[in-house]
Amino acid sequence: MKIAILIVLILVVVFLAIAAWKTYTIAIRTTPKQKQAYIDRSWAQVSAADRQWYQQQAWQTWQIKSEDGLQLVARFLPPATPDRPIVVLAHGYHHTHQQMIPYARLYAQWGCGLLLPDSRGQGLSGGFNLGFGWLDRRDYVAWSREILRQRGSATAIVLAGVSMGGATVLAASGEADLPANVQAIVDDCGFDHVYPQIKLRVSGKYHLPQEPTVWLASLLTHHFAHYRLQEGDIASQVARSHTPTLFIHGDQDDYVPIASERHMYKICQAPKAAYIVPRAGHTAAFATDSAQYAARVKDFLSRYVSDFS
Repeated sequence: MKIAILIVLILVVVFLAIAAWKTYTIAIRTTPKQKQAYIDRSWAQVSAADRQWYQQQAWQTWQIKSEDGLQLVARFLPPATPDRPIVVLAHGYHHTHQQMIPYARLYAQWGCGLLLPDSRGQGLSGGFNLGFGWLDRRDYVAWSREILRQRGSATAIVLAGVSMGGATVLAASGEADLPANVQAIVDDCGFDHVYPQIKLRVSGKYHLPQEPTVWLASLLTHHFAHYRLQEGDIASQVARSHTPTLFIHGDQDDYVPIASERHMYKICQAPKAAYIVPRAGHTAAFATDSAQYAARVKDFLSRYVSDFS
């Protein structure tokens, strides 16, 4: 009987170890092959018209070093006139900057300049661990500083992102050293905390037990990526932010619960607005009602961003 119990315990431990490793390698770890797959996935979601628009623009390549030494890469398109704002667009999980082309085209129609980074571990940027919006928050502070270095200290900046990119810009908004030139945040379906978001993904998509699988995966993330999943408290960053923030979420989002948006909107002390999009799933708000989406974003930025109209 004791031997049987011991065997069962060993099997449970082995199963949990495998599940934790699988969770880490799926959720956080990337490879060169996977990074190319993220590029291909993002391109596949871009319409022919948006692809043509992107390819016709005179994009510049910008590069910076992250605080932990990674080479980060972005595409930059100057504004229509020097006084127009620069919009930094943060893409989602397992994607690259190409995912943001439809949004970039919208902002370009308003004369804004554009900066489209590949987040760490994705696309052309360095690293093989995803920051899941948490490590990335520091990278987007650095990108904001780079804009000021290259475009001048009076440049107005908007940070906008979808999904993990939304969480990224929300997390950046709570950083004490975020330049005051960042005058607005546009979050589209970002999540409020890394740890429960990974738990949802692990159980919903990969059918693995949430606990202690994700807790063990967090230990692996700490060892290999130098942060714990429990650290990624996006909501606390929002509560510290003084930057006007627009929260966008689809009411049919089954990937990031709308409760995340409601929680962050409630605790946000900065000037704020919310736009809940009927019948929109995850990352589908813009495609579901492009005209209303554009009107809501434009109205919000017109209120808070210098030289935006």
